[in-house]
Amino acid sequence: MALAGFAWVRSKTAVELKEALTATQESIQIYHRLAIELPEAFGGYLITVLRTAADLLDQLGRSQEALAIRRQLNGDREDTSPT
Repeated sequence: MALAGFAWVRSKTAVELKEALTATQESIQIYHRLAIELPEAFGGYLITVLRTAADLLDQLGRSQEALAIRRQLNGDREDTSPT
């Protein structure tokens, strides 16, 4: 949770974005494994970290990657705007 929190704060304050993205990527790996084992407990955390990753990618000018994550989260629906 600390990695995800670090990344979220950095995203919202727009500082240390590359470091925040690295922390987010690590968090995604961790929460993905946990969500497989306990989806009800960790699925929401995984979604939150994926949203943070998309926000960070946008801030870093990597909009296509951000869009791909948002499409995955939205189930490939047309509306891919950040929430």
